[in-house]
Amino acid sequence: MAVKITYKQLRTEVQALAKNVRKGGEQVRQRAKAMEAAAKDTGKVAESIGRMGVAQATIAETADLAKIMDGTSKAILKYSTSTDTTGKAADAADAQAKASHDGINTAVGRSPDHAKDHRWYRQE
Repeated sequence: MAVKITYKQLRTEVQALAKNVRKGGEQVRQRAKAMEAAAKDTGKVAESIGRMGVAQATIAETADLAKIMDGTSKAILKYSTSTDTTGKAADAADAQAKASHDGINTAVGRSPDHAKDHRWYRQE
């Protein structure tokens, strides 16, 4: 079943979507950068405990954890670029809606009061 939506509602929803996608993408990037920093710190910890004579298994596990964290942060950063694409697609949909329907919306806005009421068209 088709959902009835007005031109203004469509533009509002699409603009809100684009804004939310960009905001979410930025939050993801910030968290990925924090994970990247934590991975570097964990790598430094692995080096430090290596100099202290800690068990080799512990050093290896710590170094592996740093590599996993670094790989995860890089994957998340790569994923976050898809939010940029989605935001651009939403902006394009908004621009298309404006290009396709803004003239109609403007004309209806300039019409006499009786023409603004959609019931008038059914009567004629």
